[in-house]
Amino acid sequence: MKEFHITQNGKSIKVGEIHFDLIYTFIKYVKYSKHYFNKGNSYGIDLETFEQYLDNKIHIIKFIDTELNATYSISIEEFKKHSFILHFKPYKAQIFSDLKNFTKIKNS
Repeated sequence: MKEFHITQNGKSIKVGEIHFDLIYTFIKYVKYSKHYFNKGNSYGIDLETFEQYLDNKIHIIKFIDTELNATYSISIEEFKKHSFILHFKPYKAQIFSDLKNFTKIKNS
């Protein structure tokens, strides 16, 4: 497993992790109340991290929502096909994809 961090406002922030077991999977732990983008029905990934480390290197993206106890999974191809980029200042630009394109799994 490899963790990914970005520096924002002088602080290191974990943006996710890649698991290398059978399929290269990027996992991001999110909280609905903090990370969910309502207008886009989506969760996002730091754009710089996505472009430099994830695009063409991983196969699956998973968002694990610890508040809703649910996991959302999508292939990297589908994520890119249905993605959009937004920049909410003072944060860095992020790439999003509507959750309707994900497979939702209820965690046990």
